[in-house]
Amino acid sequence: VCAPVCAPVCAPVCAQVCAQVMRQSVAQGRLTSRSAAPLGHYVSIRLGCFRPRSQTLKLSNSAARRLAVVTRAAQGIDTVSGESTSAMVDYGNLDEIDAALPFTRVFQKVFLEKYWQKRPLLIRQAIPLFQSPVEPEELAGLVLDGEEVTARIILERDGKQPWEVKYGPFQEEDFLSLPKTHYTLLVPGLDRQVPAVSELLNLFPFIPRWRFDDVMASYSPEYGSVGPHSDSYDVFLLQANGRKTWEISDDARYDPDDPEAYEEGPMLRILKNWQPQAGRTLSPGDMLYLPPKVAHHGVALEKGLTYSVGFLAPKRLDLMLSYVDTISDDDDAQTRWEDPDLTLQAHHGEINVGALDKAEAALEALKQDRSHLAKWFGSHITAPKAGPDPKPLEYPMDWPEFVDTVAEVGEARFLESVRVAFVTNKTMGGAANISGLLFVNGQAAELISREAMEVAQILADTHRITMPQLEAAGVPQNSDTKAQKSDDDSEAARAEIRTLVLSLMNDGMLYFLGAEGADDEMYEDGDVEDEDEDEDGGRVEEVVF
Repeated sequence: VCAPVCAPVCAPVCAQVCAQVMRQSVAQGRLTSRSAAPLGHYVSIRLGCFRPRSQTLKLSNSAARRLAVVTRAAQGIDTVSGESTSAMVDYGNLDEIDAALPFTRVFQKVFLEKYWQKRPLLIRQAIPLFQSPVEPEELAGLVLDGEEVTARIILERDGKQPWEVKYGPFQEEDFLSLPKTHYTLLVPGLDRQVPAVSELLNLFPFIPRWRFDDVMASYSPEYGSVGPHSDSYDVFLLQANGRKTWEISDDARYDPDDPEAYEEGPMLRILKNWQPQAGRTLSPGDMLYLPPKVAHHGVALEKGLTYSVGFLAPKRLDLMLSYVDTISDDDDAQTRWEDPDLTLQAHHGEINVGALDKAEAALEALKQDRSHLAKWFGSHITAPKAGPDPKPLEYPMDWPEFVDTVAEVGEARFLESVRVAFVTNKTMGGAANISGLLFVNGQAAELISREAMEVAQILADTHRITMPQLEAAGVPQNSDTKAQKSDDDSEAARAEIRTLVLSLMNDGMLYFLGAEGADDEMYEDGDVEDEDEDEDGGRVEEVVF
């Protein structure tokens, strides 16, 4: 009752008293640590220690520490040593919101303007009641069974040296010999192996899909960590299960490109003199966004799984080398230096103004038009990465067969490892006599008709295509094209769409996830049955890749 009046004066004392009462209640069994946390949260609000999550969290250090005392005590933590892993870390300045993904269009714009590559953001319950598509045990099984899966095990302790890194492939004995605490299993590119994990990308429609790199899974038991470090790319850290504390800092001395920022000796890049500026505890469904160069340190409070959704940050040097490689066979690139206008100069060893002007002109001559630039860039950013390689169909599919199958299954989708993007003719400058380009795994396809370009946009945006979408583009489900009364342009557009889709299908880029009724329960331990009998005794279609 008196808190709103006297909080400015007695908040520090009240925080200590409340901490002591809750700690005793937990110890005596009158209050569980799980129920104490919300109570500590409520008390801290009454003490005026912080604002609602809908506002920016701006705490003085003293207020943040008072809040940490209350919350940590609610979990039965020694507020001096802080040794218990059940600590609920909550201090420092960090914007925090309650919002479920995907964001509204309004907040998508706010996020891009205020946070993207600018400042961190904690999103509470970004995916409410989140159920991880992969459990920790399944993750270990995937590492053991999959030849395409690369993995690392980080041993903070109990290794040959602190922060020892072990690289796969692993055997079952490797997991059986792990300690109970202080290790982490990292599995990059999980989205390329598990279709359900790749669906996470659909939660970020406000970020260009070609910027996406991969989803890395991180499993840790209690105390598991990979140490304080800094990255050069954007990342969304989604807590799948278990709880994890994250400490962050945007201190310039933790620059990921500065070798002096890291400890000497460990196999991992561990930051020196780690001094975080803010910390929070994430529960299942919570997500932390970190821009490039924001250093971070995560420690598991209990066994759990974290998904790191990373977005590509290519180096300018890589872009330059890739671009030069595409023009190396150009006639202008093969032209030698010419100087018929050479004049007498004062010094034999001097590089004069005329020479520098000629060098600059030679480099300028290598620049290509915007359409060439678009074709190079699209091919570069969709170049295939590690993961299952597309395998052409042994028996190529014709259009009637494709139509029948997609009508039954519902959709054809890209193999999870395939990278796709498109560019319109308008973006390329409008000079080319095409509607645009579709890039698939580094290869560019020119599309003439507007209808084919619309299908390409759907494929690049959603990584799948359905029969209703094809019909909306003018390709009817009835595959008898002779029966269609239309002009030559419409038929040419339909033919172009059929050619595009069938080429992707027969090259192994597209696949059908399963026939009607062939859900996940058909398959055990990841095995796909070649064929089975349905309720009527009919043959269930083989899953096509």
